[in-house]
Amino acid sequence: MISKEDMLTLYHQLFGDYLWQDSVTEIYLNGDCSLWVDDTESGITKVQNKIERSVAIKFWDIIREIYPNQQSELIVEGELPYFKARLECLHKPLFEGDGDIVFSVRKQAVTVFTLQSYKDSGVLAPIKGTIRTKADIVKDGRVSFRHPIDVISDAVLRKKNILVVGGTGSGKTTLTNAILAEIASLTPDDRVITIEDTLELQISVQNKLSLRTDRDTDIKELLRCCMRLHPNRIVVGEVRGGEAYSLLKAWNSGHPGGVATLHANNASEALEKLSHYIFEDSVARSFSQDTVGRMIAGSVDLVIVIEYSHEYQTRRRVTEICEVKGYLNGRYNLSVLVHQSLTGLCEFKPQI
Repeated sequence: MISKEDMLTLYHQLFGDYLWQDSVTEIYLNGDCSLWVDDTESGITKVQNKIERSVAIKFWDIIREIYPNQQSELIVEGELPYFKARLECLHKPLFEGDGDIVFSVRKQAVTVFTLQSYKDSGVLAPIKGTIRTKADIVKDGRVSFRHPIDVISDAVLRKKNILVVGGTGSGKTTLTNAILAEIASLTPDDRVITIEDTLELQISVQNKLSLRTDRDTDIKELLRCCMRLHPNRIVVGEVRGGEAYSLLKAWNSGHPGGVATLHANNASEALEKLSHYIFEDSVARSFSQDTVGRMIAGSVDLVIVIEYSHEYQTRRRVTEICEVKGYLNGRYNLSVLVHQSLTGLCEFKPQI
């Protein structure tokens, strides 16, 4: 086993100083041996034309020794040794290019942004009514919010289940950490249990437990264990399979106020994807689509969509916040948060 000092020296040869820069969230090595970084301040840029082959081969040999039990001899998945970062590394011939390996290193966030910081930076701003909504809504009983962060705070306080949605690198985990910070602020006595493949979520409540999967124990199994560990809130780092059924059952069995992330481009797509994942569970395969749809509508209260784009000055932007109101005739009934220019307030309006 390589020493920590030698490993950190190798990191300097491979990544330069970028691994230690707080603003850098991900580092990539492409097939042409070029090194790229994703920086929250400057975006994605190429920072080095070539990585020395001897350094890349040495790195591969070390991580292959540390993580020997992989599904493929040409793939290593795990955590960067002696550093809080997720690693995905592939060896040729699984890619085109002159290099021996390619990789992606995703660092754990150093700073936990609050919802207020999202508001101040403009990542979370009032959303204009770009989605068609019904105009003839009864005003009685309608709730207005001064800002979208008030919607999220209200959902946290009322223990609504939240689904954070976006593409790869959109900032789902960072936004989830902000929601976790809000949970700590508004309900500090809650016991929060998180379940992840790689530990990235940061919990600031005192009564907390972080569970992680391994080769023999998946998220579904940890959800089963979690139910016996007395959680007040259950948070799953990423839903991408049959564990979706176990999660919704947990949320619906006296453990509201949870959060989960999912890869999708918008709220409707996220709910449809969640439906597909539920059917991957052997128990749920006999369910009708209507049964699953009503289960999702009864479990997921709020869907928040975040995007990454160079068009945004902040690079990332929350583009959609929806309430899930029900499921009928093969369709989810959603209410979309829209900024009202006349009042300056934000309100949910039924989506057509």
